[in-house]
Amino acid sequence: MSTLTYAAGVYSFVADDGVTVEVSSVESDRGHLRGNVRILGVGEGVLLEAGTGWFTDTRTREAWARAASQRNGHSDGDLANLLLMAAVAIEQEVAPAPSIPVLQRGDEFINGTDLESYYLVDRLFEYGDLIIVAAPAKAGKTILMMNFGLAVASGTQFLGRYIHGRSDGLPHKVAMLLAEDSRRTVARRMLRMSPTWPESVLVSTGDFALTERNYDDIAAMLSGFSVVIADPLLVVADIDDLNDAVKVRRGLTLWQRLARQTDAAVVLVHHTRKASAEAGAAAGHEMLGSQQLQATPDSFILMGNRTKGAPPGSKTLNFTGRNWPTMEPEVIQLDSESLRWEKVGTVDEFRKSADQEDADAEFFIARIYDALPPMDEYLRPSELAEKLNIAERKVSKALGDNPMYFQRVGTPRSKADPMRYGRALTAPVLAATDATGQRKVSDT
Repeated sequence: MSTLTYAAGVYSFVADDGVTVEVSSVESDRGHLRGNVRILGVGEGVLLEAGTGWFTDTRTREAWARAASQRNGHSDGDLANLLLMAAVAIEQEVAPAPSIPVLQRGDEFINGTDLESYYLVDRLFEYGDLIIVAAPAKAGKTILMMNFGLAVASGTQFLGRYIHGRSDGLPHKVAMLLAEDSRRTVARRMLRMSPTWPESVLVSTGDFALTERNYDDIAAMLSGFSVVIADPLLVVADIDDLNDAVKVRRGLTLWQRLARQTDAAVVLVHHTRKASAEAGAAAGHEMLGSQQLQATPDSFILMGNRTKGAPPGSKTLNFTGRNWPTMEPEVIQLDSESLRWEKVGTVDEFRKSADQEDADAEFFIARIYDALPPMDEYLRPSELAEKLNIAERKVSKALGDNPMYFQRVGTPRSKADPMRYGRALTAPVLAATDATGQRKVSDT
């Protein structure tokens, strides 16, 4: 019967025929085991094979088994099976004990909980939160988060929101882990944002992913930081399939643990995809990958397309968070010179303004329409302008831009047969509200 023993940091798995598998320096990462492996023969314990690697990986075990079989005559299949049994036995030994929930009375639970909100950015980011900021490719999300890092370290505002200082009066430390853009690109952006940067901002452009194996080292490195920005999530989170809910949950939970342990506001930058009509996602986009990308973090921000009435090139920000109140989507505009995003209003404000402009334009068309004589009679723009006491230029533009309401006769730039306008034969009904809120209806 095979046996497993442990002594002096070495696991020894002895098979029925005496062949032994020794494993030392065992590391565990999400069910995968790595270590220094030695396969020893019967008798004097002659070394058949040695290696370091993931011994829970089938191909790794098979390679070791083939090499060992050439030295003692065992079939590589038998040795591969022996390595598998050793891996299973060791995995059961090193697996952490299942956690057991700790139950408390409701009043004890509440009284033992710190209920204060510790905002880093007023009414937006709290210490110890995991936040995902997602946007389409090349939308400016990395620049937005670099703005955030600079604002926190400088103590200025971010999107019109106050940055709370540290209780000890020292400047906030900010880590920007930018694994998507080149060092040159990041440096150029930084110089355009500010000729000088606070010493408390530390930057890296190297690739890395947070895993169980490097977690302790990275957590120690980021201790004392107020903000950690990691971009992009596709690189920095150890997730090989963004559509696998379990893998996404595991990868994000590590980052959430880092946020809780360091008490930093941790922001992961991610991509969106175009939302389907049925999805109803804000701003026409939804997060790329599993729904766990929205369920696991404490909050997320989606950057979407320009909304109706907003300035050209502007974007919308839509906010969703466990502890946030209902927040209106906001409109931000990028200054192309300084690479600074600024809040310019809310989506609701711009939509209302645009709707009123549309209503005012329709009301203006209705005034011109009603000033025209009945069918088959025509007036020149100058006659209409005088009748309505409106500039001829505005009247001419409205007449020319709306052929569905106005029928034109005459020849352009002709004195003998000047341009004249009348009511179109099949004009749609006009119903508009002017700036005073009055309703105007014109019958066709």
